[in-house]
Amino acid sequence: MIFFDKILGQQLESAEALNQVEFVRTHNEIFQQSTAAYRSIGSGFAIYAGIDSPLTQSFGLGFNGAVKEQEILELEEFFGERNAPVNIEVSHLADISLTHLLMEREYKILEYSNVLFKQLESSPTPSTKNEIRQAAEHEIDSIATMIATGFLEGKEIPALLLEALKASFLQSNAACFITIRNQELAGGGTVFIQNGIAILGGASTLQQYRNLGIHTELLAHRLNHAYAKQCKLAMVTTLPGSISQRNAEKHGFRLAYARTKFSKQTQLA
Repeated sequence: MIFFDKILGQQLESAEALNQVEFVRTHNEIFQQSTAAYRSIGSGFAIYAGIDSPLTQSFGLGFNGAVKEQEILELEEFFGERNAPVNIEVSHLADISLTHLLMEREYKILEYSNVLFKQLESSPTPSTKNEIRQAAEHEIDSIATMIATGFLEGKEIPALLLEALKASFLQSNAACFITIRNQELAGGGTVFIQNGIAILGGASTLQQYRNLGIHTELLAHRLNHAYAKQCKLAMVTTLPGSISQRNAEKHGFRLAYARTKFSKQTQLA
């Protein structure tokens, strides 16, 4: 068994941050008008994927010892140049100076999340109740719409979300798996391979196909893919105490650490 420590936590945070960098690169390749950007700051990265994008934030700060105010100023400059709020995901393993600086600069807390991890020691045996396979590139548009529909449950789907999903599916380190039920798309999920760590994300099931084991089967297929790619660890981020966290724990994931997302509105240029 791998015992969790700060070094492992830094590896997970780094994998998450570098995966977002890969997203920016892919987004810029496939969308001509893309304004996605990233900047290395301290031990982390600032990511911009659109003013209202949930991916517009920073990851991985605070793992090189005490955080200097200059690092926060660089973050604020990066997001301020793009008229975007400064959203900073802070791992509870980061140096406490980061939190102190954000409090002094009157940042507000937006949300909490938990990061869970699992050691991959063998290849899972996926169930065969549903037809699950890796998606083809020509299916990306319809898969993005299906997954967004599962997330939003009847709400209007923002174009920015569809763009983000398409770019993430097309990342060179990504594999998207889909479930077919009654000859139509019923669910899907993606796994990203970064530095030997499998990052699970973008999983969704249409409402009419829930409680049929689709989520569990998608998880097993993605872990199977990660093991075949020689990953030793898998990670997933969930809301604290959520059904997603419970499902991850049922399948052997353990809580690694929590995050707090801090935010501050920048001045318009």
